[in-house]
Amino acid sequence: MKRWLKIVLIALGGFFLLGLIVFQILLILASRAPDFYLEKVQIDPVQASRMSDQLLQKTTALAGQVQHPGRWYQVFTEDEINAWLAVDLPKNHHDLLPPELSDPRIKLDPDTVRIAVKARQGLLSGILSIDLHVQSPEDNTVVVVFRRVSLGALPLPVRPLIERLKNFAATAGWEIREMQKDGAPTFVIRIPPMPDEKGQIRELTWLHIVDGRVELSGMVRKR
Repeated sequence: MKRWLKIVLIALGGFFLLGLIVFQILLILASRAPDFYLEKVQIDPVQASRMSDQLLQKTTALAGQVQHPGRWYQVFTEDEINAWLAVDLPKNHHDLLPPELSDPRIKLDPDTVRIAVKARQGLLSGILSIDLHVQSPEDNTVVVVFRRVSLGALPLPVRPLIERLKNFAATAGWEIREMQKDGAPTFVIRIPPMPDEKGQIRELTWLHIVDGRVELSGMVRKR
C-alpha cells in the first residue's frame, strides 16, 4: 500500500513539474515581440505629443475637406499614428480598447499593416500580433487579408477577430463579404456612398499603404 502511494505521489509530482515546465515555455513563447514593437513602444514623450497633435490637425483638415465638393487627400505617417496611440488614445479614448489590451503600435509596409499590442488573459500575457494585407482595388472597396495572428510565437485562432470586424462593419453600415485567398481569411468591404443632409456623396477612390505611411484620397460630389 505504501509502495503504491509512493508511486502515485511521484506520478503526481511529475505531472505537476511537467505542467510548470510547459507553462513556463508558453510564457516565454508568448512574450516574444516583433522587432518593430520593441522599437515603437519606446517613444520620447515630447516628440510623441507633438506628432500626436500633427495627426489630430491632419484629421481636422480632412474633416474640413470632405464638407465641400471636390477631391480630398491626406497622408498619415506611421510615426504620427504611433504617437497618437501612445499619447491621445490612453488619455482621451481609453475605452476604445478592451481592458486586457494596452500599448498598441503599428508598422506600415507596402500593402501591409502590422499591429502589435500588449495582451493579458488570465495568467498568460504577451504581445498579440496581427498582420493584415490591405488594398483598395476599386472605389469604395477595401480588401483585408488576415495573414497572421499570434500571441508572441504562439499562433492564435482568427475567428474572434473576424467576428469583431464583422460586427464593426455592420455597425458602420458597410457591406462585407467573407472569402478565402490562398488559404487566408479575406474580407471584401464595400463602403456605400450614402448622401448626407446636403445631398453630398463622399467616396473613397484611393487607399495606398507604403513604407511608413498610408495615403487616402477621394471625392465629394453632389448627388
